Amino acid sequence: MKPCAAATASVGLLLLLSGCSDDLDAAALAAAKCTNAVHRDLGLPEGDTSLDTDEVFVEGSDPERTVTGRWTHPFKGQGLFTCGVVPDPSDELRGLRVTRIDVQGGKTG
Repeated sequence: MKPCAAATASVGLLLLLSGCSDDLDAAALAAAKCTNAVHRDLGLPEGDTSLDTDEVFVEGSDPERTVTGRWTHPFKGQGLFTCGVVPDPSDELRGLRVTRIDVQGGKTG
């Protein structure tokens, strides 16, 4: 499964279970946008589909949503991330812009 799809699936399941299905699309888009930001922050090549995210939580609503979760990669290690996104009509794919990204962890030693 591609990184965005994994994050989207995790968020979708979480929101459906919590009864917030009205907000599912916006949360899934925020999670996908942040997964891409984690991918870039780790310096992974564009075609690398080895990044996995899980335990993804999306909080807040317009104008800013905060996405937190865990990431793992076979060569980069594992860690946590926090990301903020806001609506951005100039982004044709998801309509969001990352305002902050904090990626922690990775391989040690």
